[in-house]
Amino acid sequence: MRTVYCDESGFTGNRLMDEDQPIFAFAGVCMAPDRAEAYERELAEKHKLKATEFKGGSLCKRQRGQAVVRQVIEELADHAQVAFANKKYALCCKMFEYLIEPAVSPVNSLLYNIKFHKFVANVLYAFMIAEKASAESVFGRFEDALRGRTDRQLIAIPGASAVTAIDLNDFVDNIITFLVCNRKKIAEEVILDEPQRAGGWMLELSTTSLRSILVAFGADMEPMEVYCDESKPIADQTLIFDVMVGRTDVRKVPFAGRMHQVTFNLDRKIEMVDSRAYPGVQLADIFASATTFALNNPGHELSNVWFEHSEKFVHVDSVVPQLEFADLTRPDVAVSAMVFHELLNRSILGQPYLADMREIIGIAQAGVAAEPERFPGSPADEDDFRYFYEDDDEEEEEEVG
Repeated sequence: MRTVYCDESGFTGNRLMDEDQPIFAFAGVCMAPDRAEAYERELAEKHKLKATEFKGGSLCKRQRGQAVVRQVIEELADHAQVAFANKKYALCCKMFEYLIEPAVSPVNSLLYNIKFHKFVANVLYAFMIAEKASAESVFGRFEDALRGRTDRQLIAIPGASAVTAIDLNDFVDNIITFLVCNRKKIAEEVILDEPQRAGGWMLELSTTSLRSILVAFGADMEPMEVYCDESKPIADQTLIFDVMVGRTDVRKVPFAGRMHQVTFNLDRKIEMVDSRAYPGVQLADIFASATTFALNNPGHELSNVWFEHSEKFVHVDSVVPQLEFADLTRPDVAVSAMVFHELLNRSILGQPYLADMREIIGIAQAGVAAEPERFPGSPADEDDFRYFYEDDDEEEEEEVG
């Protein structure tokens, strides 16, 4: 039976606009309990550390601690999994999930297959980093609306009371217009269903990250015992994981053109523990802390070690901006833009669009294909994994792979 230890770094709950902690990371380490205990003891002896608990965040800040982190990454990279998120971009994804998808949920698979969700999220993120002052207000209200979970807060956005008063040339205003026109569908999912969401953790990232980590470790359905450092959102939503106790059936679902496994096998319920008594959880904390440190300090020597080995443990479900999905010279992105404007126009006019979704997409694709000179770019590749940094001094070098 496998033993998996988990911990996180950069947790701010539902507050995804936190400027001081822009990256969230959730890490898992698969290691036998006796080996984890022995390994921690060996680390302490080698590096002459007297601490009774390894704290990844503290280790990353000190030279002696960085040597510990480097050794852990180099030696345990093959035994770890890390899912991380750019939290501001994750908020843009949440905007699509809660404020766009409810209006198209009966046909959402068609839109996911053309990467419509990536188009919306990345254009919103591009707006956020280009128009920081106004973005803080728009996205802050979005966070407040979801945390408040009332119809008044959800719809009370300046200018949203009258569609005719909104400048439709601005993408964010277009999103707001779409919300106003589809407010009933959105309110039913976001507000009426909310009392059944445990603890109101609509924007937190821990639960989905843990699920990704456990699928990665347990894809072969071997039983796992799992220990997580104490986490309020995970503790509030344990029912999501309890259904995996004793599961042996491999289930996969299609999503955005790929098959995703959704089952794994837990030997028993996930245990929430105090990391001081579990060396394996402390090792997971080192991986999580090293991830947030590296992504916040990409030029640091320790970060170079992380990048060198990251391909072994970074999970494909990590949430990072892919601004190629906001490039309208790309034919597939242009298709998404045309589809969005058709949905917006029909919403304003009160016309149905769900039954015609295949036709709408087909017309957009045919239109783009008929004018290749207008859309010379290559289709965006959703599997082209990129790390994104905001750097005022290096404007031409925004993406680092």
